[in-house]
Amino acid sequence: MWGDRRVAIKRAKRELEDVLGKEGLKDRVLQEADALARLQHPHVVKLLGVCYGRKIPFLVMGEDTTTDRTLHAVPSAEYYEDSLDKCLKKLRQRAGEVPEHLQYKYAKQICEGLIHAHSHGIGHRDLKPDNVLLDNDGNVKLSDFGLAWVMPDQRSHLSFIEFGEKTQIMYLSERPIGSVVPAGTPVYASPEALTERPKLELKSDIWSVGLIFAEIFGASPPFAGLSKGQIKQKIYDNKETPPIPQSAPVNVKQAIQSCFAFNAKSRPSAQENDIFDAAKAGDTQDVRSLIARDGKDILDKRNTFKMTPFLVAAQEGHVSVMKVIHESKPDVLQQTADDKKNALHLAAYDGHVAAVNQLLEWNPELIDAADKFGKTPFFFAAGIGHVEVMEVLYAKGGEELLTQKDEDNRTALHWAVWGAARHGNSAAVSQLLEWGGGALVDIKDNEGKTPWDMAEEEPEIIEIMAKYKR
Repeated sequence: MWGDRRVAIKRAKRELEDVLGKEGLKDRVLQEADALARLQHPHVVKLLGVCYGRKIPFLVMGEDTTTDRTLHAVPSAEYYEDSLDKCLKKLRQRAGEVPEHLQYKYAKQICEGLIHAHSHGIGHRDLKPDNVLLDNDGNVKLSDFGLAWVMPDQRSHLSFIEFGEKTQIMYLSERPIGSVVPAGTPVYASPEALTERPKLELKSDIWSVGLIFAEIFGASPPFAGLSKGQIKQKIYDNKETPPIPQSAPVNVKQAIQSCFAFNAKSRPSAQENDIFDAAKAGDTQDVRSLIARDGKDILDKRNTFKMTPFLVAAQEGHVSVMKVIHESKPDVLQQTADDKKNALHLAAYDGHVAAVNQLLEWNPELIDAADKFGKTPFFFAAGIGHVEVMEVLYAKGGEELLTQKDEDNRTALHWAVWGAARHGNSAAVSQLLEWGGGALVDIKDNEGKTPWDMAEEEPEIIEIMAKYKR
């Protein structure tokens, strides 16, 4: 007991003292306390304090508040209810596979815990299923920060650690935590961690995350029975990618694959990225990772402007992001903004030819969808003057597009004249008349105005239309 709390005690293994010596072991334990003292997060184990036995410190861990739930401590220091490794084995023995909702839950919570650590400049360096613990509610707790390190630009600071009823102050070393300690478990180590002089960065953890995700979604533990030298030859020398579970959803496989980039800088970041920011930036890797972490329901979220991630990607013309989202959730094609604009409206308005082509390939019927004012995507392309988009739409929709009318009975030519008067781009007017001829010039809207009437104060447009005026 720790006051009125049930706690877990983590003692270093005796063989570590033989390897590191008493002072080295003391440094290692305080190093882990150092890292945990900086981290306060639901998915990182909670450090309550440090105690001493035989002049060797040990860690006291548990929950923040009084609880009657037992936290288990075992010789291998796997406290809390279980490790992810054991949990996955039990679930597969019982049901044959890990339920989908638990796969996404574990992946999401691992990411959230690592995001918190990385946001403090702390790299774990030994992520593996044995070091991912589960509490009695089945929630993830990242543990075993004994090899953790701090990026060199993280300044030293004070950490406050609870010791019984008193609060002690630990002065943290200015050198990176664990800067002289070999990195991690070879099976889960990144390529750069397997070299003679490892040059690690925060993204070194991402390789390990990919391996953990692979196991969560059905892969067997990698490199069984191989020595560190054999693993190094496969991963570092031969550039062999670890196995990816073929039964996993496409977006999950892609997210795992992105973790296995041999150049650490090409791996996704453990950052609290927003799906809308990633979609707007065209960051395909982050979009895949976020879908894998949070599940496909994230694609139904709405931002401040009531837009979904797919609509944002279409508006920006990011076809690669659109494809990733569509693979995960094909019905995103039916999504609309508050004013009933669909992805094709938005891509056409901003002149994204490739996005327009892709959307029409997926669903040609999008071309006839009207927004709340009765305007189709063709109206928007004409109004802004995006002739290349108009050509794509016309090739698919034909002459019917020329006589479509909005709620005010205006045609695409009405809007092309309106747009030309404001933006000085008359190419759309010329193109529409070339396709439809003079019959378009005299179509009246609800106010009785024709495109000719709307152009009466625009000499350049009148000159173009005069050739077709009956």
